Amino acid sequence: MIESELILLVDELRTLSGENEWVEFKVSNCKPDEIGQYISALSNSTAKHLCNQRLIEGRYPNVFVSSHLAFIAGQKAAYIKQRGLDDSYYIRLVLAYLKEYGSASRKEIDGLLLDKLPDVLTPKQKENKIGWLLSNIMAKKRNLIRNIGVRRTPKWIINAEKADINKR
Repeated sequence: MIESELILLVDELRTLSGENEWVEFKVSNCKPDEIGQYISALSNSTAKHLCNQRLIEGRYPNVFVSSHLAFIAGQKAAYIKQRGLDDSYYIRLVLAYLKEYGSASRKEIDGLLLDKLPDVLTPKQKENKIGWLLSNIMAKKRNLIRNIGVRRTPKWIINAEKADINKR
């Protein structure tokens, strides 16, 4: 949007008599560094409405435009980066790494996966996602890898008799 369009939009918003499902008013905020964080955020009801209309996806507050809107806007690559990939993709990466190099520390697995996880996740959420993926791969129903290290310094290896990376 150009500046003149933004001015018209703000003027139009100022004429509203109150909040509705797509706008909520923030008062007493004179901190410029917080304006984008708080004023540009979606309200819960707006996010729910947009989700029901299939215009956004994700879990509130980490939402992003839908696949259809991304296609129309020519933002297909950005959509895939925001949405992330199927967990089986990350699992295959970990198994391929372990098959190639024999073992991996948590730091090495973080290095393998962090930049491939969705951009919408915070660093802490990415760390949790990797932990969840490792637990999932080690789970009894899969039992594809095992930790031969200790809790403080884990070292994962592949369970050769269980893991066939082409089947995951």
